[in-house]
Amino acid sequence: VSFNAYIDSLKERLKIDIQRAQQSLKERGDTVSESKAEYMRKSKLYKKGVVGENQADAAFFNAERAEKSKEQTKLDIERLRAQLKSLEAG
Repeated sequence: VSFNAYIDSLKERLKIDIQRAQQSLKERGDTVSESKAEYMRKSKLYKKGVVGENQADAAFFNAERAEKSKEQTKLDIERLRAQLKSLEAG
């Protein structure tokens, strides 16, 4: 009985972790959108000579980091789902 309760507890924790990771993925997606928009603005301003190259580069790298963070979160969700599936299969 105690082992089954433990497994049920693990399943519930994984479900909560998946929900949290999905929320994080949404937030990271928003960050990616904002970062890409910022990069586009800085690129245009750089071409006009309004901002320096370093500012345009920083915006580019921020967008890249945001995208990588989003992809990592997707992998985390896949891992959590695989763990849950394994527990549910016994």
